[in-house]
Amino acid sequence: MSMRPRFVFREQLTHSTNPYIHKCCGCLHLRAGATFICLIWAGLSLYFSILSFQEKSPFYSYIEPTALYLFGTINLILFGVSLGTLFPIYLKSAHGIRAASVIFNMVIPILLISTFANTILFIVQKSIYVRWCINSKSANLDSILFQQQNITTTTENFNSNMNDFYNCNRTWEGEVKFSSLSTIVMIAVYGYFAISVYSYKVKLRMRIERSLREKMDSRMPF
Repeated sequence: MSMRPRFVFREQLTHSTNPYIHKCCGCLHLRAGATFICLIWAGLSLYFSILSFQEKSPFYSYIEPTALYLFGTINLILFGVSLGTLFPIYLKSAHGIRAASVIFNMVIPILLISTFANTILFIVQKSIYVRWCINSKSANLDSILFQQQNITTTTENFNSNMNDFYNCNRTWEGEVKFSSLSTIVMIAVYGYFAISVYSYKVKLRMRIERSLREKMDSRMPF
């Protein structure tokens, strides 16, 4: 009996000629890339949701609480979906990845639309932001002035709530630039991440189809 090893040659499965679709970021295997993506989504979404429910934002010093609660709720959903997707990735479950990809394709656009809407809301409500900025800063200064014992006449006539004494307009302009850039980056990165998960789903489906086709070919008589 011959003890020679038997080599089985399999054709490499290529579902896309684009290197950034065939592999995550052009260098990672799609399974490892999908795991990496879900961990990033879970971490960022948890961070954003915690801040939002505390009426804080990583992009703005002040914005309407309702917008923050909505943003936090969407991120909380994305956090749960991202953690749940790690299980079908570990099990290489095509059905689980397909379901996760469908949910991502619904949640991610809603999240990006919410982020874009918050940016527009922040731009439109400039007067509200400037008023909040002046009031919050003047309250701290007033408390310090009233605690001083020997206040001169000039200090008594000093109005800490004067217009733009704290450069609130300039602060608003800086936050608009930062939030706009952050929104663009989120749209690009989150959009590509969703495409990578979808690409992994397509690759798993093609792998199953090829396996079924090989089994059918092996049973056909020659």
